[in-house]
Amino acid sequence: MSLPQHFPHEREEEPEGTEASSPAPDAFSGSLHEAILNEAPVTTLEELLAAGAEVDAVDSLGETPLWLAVTLGARDAVEVLLRAGADPWAPTVAGRSPGEYALEGPLADLFRDLPGAPLPGEAERRTRRHADVLLSSYRWIDDLIVRPEDITVVGGVTEEHVIQRLGAEPDRCPTTMSPLSWFDDEPTLEDLENGHPETFDLYLGAQEGGVCLLGQKATTSRVCRLLSEGTRLAAAVFIEVKAICSLECWVDGVRNHRVDPMETPPEDLDAAWTYRFGDHAHPSSYEARALAFMTEFTGVEIDADWLRKGRMRGVNIPGA
Repeated sequence: MSLPQHFPHEREEEPEGTEASSPAPDAFSGSLHEAILNEAPVTTLEELLAAGAEVDAVDSLGETPLWLAVTLGARDAVEVLLRAGADPWAPTVAGRSPGEYALEGPLADLFRDLPGAPLPGEAERRTRRHADVLLSSYRWIDDLIVRPEDITVVGGVTEEHVIQRLGAEPDRCPTTMSPLSWFDDEPTLEDLENGHPETFDLYLGAQEGGVCLLGQKATTSRVCRLLSEGTRLAAAVFIEVKAICSLECWVDGVRNHRVDPMETPPEDLDAAWTYRFGDHAHPSSYEARALAFMTEFTGVEIDADWLRKGRMRGVNIPGA
């Protein structure tokens, strides 16, 4: 499920003194999906259903109206569809049902007492609690004045190991300031003497569980292949103006997945489902979901203060 497909175009504001008119049922060509996407009122959904719209119709993405309403957090639409007999437990997307998906989100109260509702085991509840804590721990990413464009984390390695794999010499990779500190705070005289961050291809530093790298050249396929040999790597590219985040997962020199926190993840990437990829109703930002997933995948935790204004190693990649 991609964002352009699932969010309506921006609506023009109505002139003062006029009431916004609701689209007529036939404006949606009988499609419950389209009505839900355009935030049609409950009466429109009810009229479409009364006119014969199939409550569990599947669209080109394999989604039912109920799945779509759940992922958009459309509570009123969910209630209408359930009253109309929508099946909450039928496998819909990647083998998951809308009811199961809703039970882990803000609409859980509408599903937990329905017949057939699954009871989560202790392991599942523990996983959910862990994910919620990790997502909350990355809320600070929303407060950054300037978002980092590229972040790469590599599990179980040291700074020297990464530098050597990049073909650089550790003694030629000086300690410098975070490139974000130039936007977060006024640089000090010491910072200025160490050189402007843009003089380096990338920046890196040891974090709990491994090493974190900043910079576009750290997310290239060549670098990811080199650094992921014998371990796990996750690389994220944030394009803030387009609200896009591209996330790649590498294991032992091979890219296993490329995903976007705003899109429905592949069936076999359980961690992406756990961290609410594709859920437009969840309160967490897509950046926080990406960082939480990266930590889960690699074991590397990213410290907010270090990212904003910590000391890092500046690295120029030979031949880059």
